[in-house]
Amino acid sequence: MHKEVTDIVNVCDSILVKTQKINEISSEISRLVRELEQNTEQTDVPSKSLAMRKPLATLFILNSNLQDNIETFEKIYDELKKI
Repeated sequence: MHKEVTDIVNVCDSILVKTQKINEISSEISRLVRELEQNTEQTDVPSKSLAMRKPLATLFILNSNLQDNIETFEKIYDELKKI
């Protein structure tokens, strides 16, 4: 049982580190696009808007995947509570 506990703790610690990195990058992306919006000339809006669509679509997919991950974590937690 000790090995399983150690493995679970190690995986959770790794996930926490990765989650912190996601939070940092997410904050930087938000800051960057706000800065882009403020510094974009009106004539450049159409081309920059078009260029942002692919990253936006990817962010929508990531957000959906994160929601799925949260639900999986909740199930794991519930399973472990039953032990």
